[in-house]
Amino acid sequence: MCVQYVENGVITIGAGYDRVVDIANLFGHDFAGLIMLGAVKHGVLNDIVIWWPTSPETRNGEWINSFNADETRLVTKSIDPIKTQEFLTAVINGQVFHGVSQRKTAYVFGRDLQCHGGDSRRYFKGVFEFDEAASNVQKGLVWNKTDVDSVPIYMAVHNAP
Repeated sequence: MCVQYVENGVITIGAGYDRVVDIANLFGHDFAGLIMLGAVKHGVLNDIVIWWPTSPETRNGEWINSFNADETRLVTKSIDPIKTQEFLTAVINGQVFHGVSQRKTAYVFGRDLQCHGGDSRRYFKGVFEFDEAASNVQKGLVWNKTDVDSVPIYMAVHNAP
C-alpha cells in the first residue's frame, strides 16, 4: 500500500483538537493510536516540529512551559538544568531530544484553560521561532510567535499511485 501526503487546506489560530494524534495527522503523519511524546517532527516539511507543550496549569512535573500574557512568547525549561541544557543544545544543533528531531520552528498547540472553561482540547497558538540569543539554561528556551496565522495541512492518501 502506498501512502502519499497531499496539501489539504489550512488551519488557523484558534483551531481546536481533542487528541494530539489528530494534530500530528494534520501534518503528514498517519498515526493510529496514542502519542506519548510532547512533539513530533512535521511529516512533510523537514524544518518544523509540531509541539503541544504542557500548560503551567497541567504541569507534568518535569517541564515548565509558560506563555506571556498575549501569547507571543513561550518559554520552556526543565526543573533539571541538565535537561534544559540538553534540550537547548538539541534545538541549536537540530539533534534528537526525547525521541524527536528538534527544529527551530514549531507549530504550537496549547490548552486554553481560562477561555474554554477547563476543557482539555489543544488549540493552534501559532508558528513560533526559537530565539537562540534570548535562550539560556537559567531562563530556558525562548520561542517567539511569528506573524503567520495559518499553516497548510497534509493528509495521508492511501493507495496513492
